[in-house]
Amino acid sequence: MKKLVLTVTSLCFLLFFVGTLNAQEINIIPGLENADIKPENLGDNINSEYSDYIPRISADGKTLYFFVRENKQTIAGGNIYYSTNNGGSWAARKNIGKPLNNNKNNFVISVSPDNNTLLVARKYKKEGGKIVDAGEGISLVSRTKSGWGMPQEVVIPNYKNKSKYAEFSLSANNRILILAVEMDDSQGSKDLYVCFKAFDGKWSAPTNLGSSINSAGKEISPYLAADGETLFFSTDGRPGYGMTDLFVSKRLDASWTRWSKPQNLGPKINSPKFDAYFTLPASGEYAYFSTWENSKGMADIFRIKVPKELKPKSVALVSGKITNTETGQPVEDVTIKYYDLLTGEELGDAVPNPIDGSYNL
Repeated sequence: MKKLVLTVTSLCFLLFFVGTLNAQEINIIPGLENADIKPENLGDNINSEYSDYIPRISADGKTLYFFVRENKQTIAGGNIYYSTNNGGSWAARKNIGKPLNNNKNNFVISVSPDNNTLLVARKYKKEGGKIVDAGEGISLVSRTKSGWGMPQEVVIPNYKNKSKYAEFSLSANNRILILAVEMDDSQGSKDLYVCFKAFDGKWSAPTNLGSSINSAGKEISPYLAADGETLFFSTDGRPGYGMTDLFVSKRLDASWTRWSKPQNLGPKINSPKFDAYFTLPASGEYAYFSTWENSKGMADIFRIKVPKELKPKSVALVSGKITNTETGQPVEDVTIKYYDLLTGEELGDAVPNPIDGSYNL
C-alpha cells in the first residue's frame, strides 16, 4: 500500500512539473499577461445559439461579415451574414443572400480596403440565368448598382488541398494571398502558404512559409494585417492554453519564409477551448475573433480593445470619390492604382463603389 501511495504521489508531482514546464514554454508577448484585455461578446445582434465565426471587419470598421452554421447536426452548410455599425452598436445581422449564399459552406475570406470587393469561399457559374455553386475554390466578387455581381474564380496554379478545410487571407493591396491548406510539403496536417499576384493578374503557385511559422501540428485562420508584415494565425502545434491558440509573427524580409518566432496572444485572449479567426480594421483599435469560451451557443464572435503590445505598424486609410466632373455621377468600370512616388512601384489597386464612387485605400 505504501508503495502504491508513493507511486501516485510521484506521478502527481511529475504531472505538476510537466504542466509547469509547458506553461513556462509558452512564448507569450511581453506585457500581455498584465494588459487590460477584456473580451466582449458582440451580443444577440451578431451571435446566436449556433456557430458564429470567421469574422471579417472592413477597413473602416463599419461592416462586419461572418459565417453562421445554423445546423448543429452537420458540418456542411453555412451562410454569410453581415452587420453594420455607424458609431453606436451593431445592427441586427442580415443574410447576405444570393448569389453568394447557397447550400454549401459560404464565408467571406477577406474584405478589400474599399469594402467594394470580397474574396469568398467556393466557385460559381451561371446556369439557366442564375448564379449557382461550381465547387471548391475561391472567388472575387465586386459590388454593382443592384448588389453583388458575378463571382470570378481565383485560379491558383498547383493548388492541391488534402484537408477538407481551407482558410485564406488577402492582403490590403490585393496582391498577397495567405493560405492554410495541407499539401505534399506540409510539415503538419495544415500549413500556411503564400501566393503572389503578378501585374498581369495571374497568381503564383503556393510557397510554404517555412518552419519558423509552421509546426508539426495544424495551422489555421491566417490574417495578414494591413501593414503587410504582421501575421496572426491559430495553431495547435505550439505550447498554449487550449485546443487552438492565437499567435502573431512578424515577417523579417521579402522572402516570405523568414519570420519572427510566433508569440502567443496570452491567457486573456486564448482559452482552454477553440480560439481563432483574428481580424482588425485599419485603425487597429479593436480586434475581432471567434471562441467557444463563454459563448451564448457554440462559437461566438468577441472583440477586444487592442493593447499597444499587440498593434501592427500604423497605416493610413485614404478615402475619396471618383465622379464625372460634368454629371457628378460615379464613373463605371474604373480601377484605381496607387504607386510609391519614390520608386514608381505599383503598390496595389482598388475599385470605387458603383453607386456613389467612394473608395478606400
